[in-house]
Amino acid sequence: MGTDVSSTGWRLHLQTVGAVISAVAGAYLVAVLSVSLGVELLRSLGFVLTEPGPRAMRSAFQFVGFGIAVAAYLALRDDWELIRWRVPTLRDVGWIVGGLVTLFGALYVLSIVSSLLGANTAESQIVANGRQNPAYLLYLVPVTILLVGPTEELIFRGIVQGTIRRAYGPVVAIVGASLIFASIHLPSLLGEGQFTTIAIIFALGALLGALYELTDNIVVPIVVHGLFNAVQFVSQYATLTGVL
Repeated sequence: MGTDVSSTGWRLHLQTVGAVISAVAGAYLVAVLSVSLGVELLRSLGFVLTEPGPRAMRSAFQFVGFGIAVAAYLALRDDWELIRWRVPTLRDVGWIVGGLVTLFGALYVLSIVSSLLGANTAESQIVANGRQNPAYLLYLVPVTILLVGPTEELIFRGIVQGTIRRAYGPVVAIVGASLIFASIHLPSLLGEGQFTTIAIIFALGALLGALYELTDNIVVPIVVHGLFNAVQFVSQYATLTGVL
């Protein structure tokens, strides 16, 4: 009997890890193919890829790929109930407002703490591109609301967190999904302070994960994520152009 229990435990671990790896790796593979096809389409139409509009469109193709991967994963597994969602209620709207306030508050506090500790934070590739042409950041606003927020939440909170939750419960699921969510941002960070920034992203991801568990509705973290990014892009644009 002891051997059977141990064997069952190992199968559960392997199935969970395998499902998470296949979901994330599959999403990035489809995203790479989507970007490649999208870039060729833009070139054939005469777009200059270094201009802010086409550059933002290139980013959009990545998240279109994410969306395709999410649908394919759920369809192949016939597991549409993995992601919990419903049309938002007034209560959900309240959670969205509260979630936005909490995320910005957490970002502010974490930024102060890292500054007091003398820990530098890294610059993202997005901000670096925005410094070259601030208009790029404005083009990203609809991209992040319509594509980035929805697809990243569907992958990391919906599929990854949902899969881990089934095996180990919500707390482990939030931590595990947030670790993966934070780590995939590492290649897009520039300069020193990468691990400080990863820690901040982990904390913000954990808040989004907790928001999903509290509301039982993936739409809530999707909206919060998209609006959070959008406000940051507009704020960065205003700073770079001297509006603020």
